[in-house]
Amino acid sequence: MMSSRSKSQIEVSELADLLYEHFVVKRAVNLPSKLKIPEALETPMRTKIALYQYASVSLAIAVEQQNDFALRFVEQKLSRLPLAPNPSELLSAIKTLGRILGTADGAGYATWASEWLSEIGVHETNPAVLGMFTYGWVQHHLLAIQTLKGVALLPTS
Repeated sequence: MMSSRSKSQIEVSELADLLYEHFVVKRAVNLPSKLKIPEALETPMRTKIALYQYASVSLAIAVEQQNDFALRFVEQKLSRLPLAPNPSELLSAIKTLGRILGTADGAGYATWASEWLSEIGVHETNPAVLGMFTYGWVQHHLLAIQTLKGVALLPTS
């Protein structure tokens, strides 16, 4: 007999706020300890991380929306929050993240990370650091999906 874990019940706005605070505003992606970001590049790095964390959450919502259509309301609420990117930036980030998500083949991980970092001026060449950097993004996305799977949206009045 299969046991089913009960889902936490939450309102749309509470879930949007939780995702926003814990997956977008705070740095939630685990960066490799050996990745050194020059002080002059810390602000562009934080900005890009926030954009991609937002994109990762958006992708997770899109995936889970296939099972729970009500999640579209969470996406709408997220889009009204302060760090919500403009649609063209978001689409670009989603497309870039799509290269590493949902594929069992990690062949492009180092290339992906190298390109991502070089766009803000960080030139990392260590394949282990690059692989761990990409892995952190995959983990962020999977954690967002697991969070969404663990909740049931309360009906709105």
